[in-house]
Amino acid sequence: APNNDLLVWMHSQRVARRRGKLPANRQRLLDQLDFIWDTKQLAWARHLMELEAFRKRFGHCDVRLCNTPNKKFLGWVENQREILRQGRLPEERRRWLDRLGFIWDVEQAAWDERLAKLKAYRKRFGHFRFSGGVGEYSALRQWVCKQQRRLREGKMDPKRKTKLASIGFAWETR
Repeated sequence: APNNDLLVWMHSQRVARRRGKLPANRQRLLDQLDFIWDTKQLAWARHLMELEAFRKRFGHCDVRLCNTPNKKFLGWVENQREILRQGRLPEERRRWLDRLGFIWDVEQAAWDERLAKLKAYRKRFGHFRFSGGVGEYSALRQWVCKQQRRLREGKMDPKRKTKLASIGFAWETR
């Protein structure tokens, strides 16, 4: 259990510094101990450590895939993406998250994962044809049909089209 006296003392040091009443020598000593002045920074660091532990346990940083019961943590992860989109994520924080392999674009990561499965399918069977609508590859077959439909409708992202073309994807496999 945390020492309440210590927590109260730490809070009083932060308040005194914020008000400009903390003696310089005391601030220097606390700085030498890497005292965290900004409690929001402390909370962010705790979540970063939680993400690091998550990555060690699951081998990735896609928190959504593991249906974590910690909704606060999941919210923090999603919030980092939103803060980046808004251009408000400090570069240092982005670098920390990048080092862990943080997934910034969840939709693109899922698409790339399906592309990798399609490559593996072609390597195994030598083609892109799918028989039947059920079984082990039914989800991949549905994804392929969706890519073909998006191309026909003119809604295929050019980068994705290039990636599919690079593996010899047949646009009409039916």
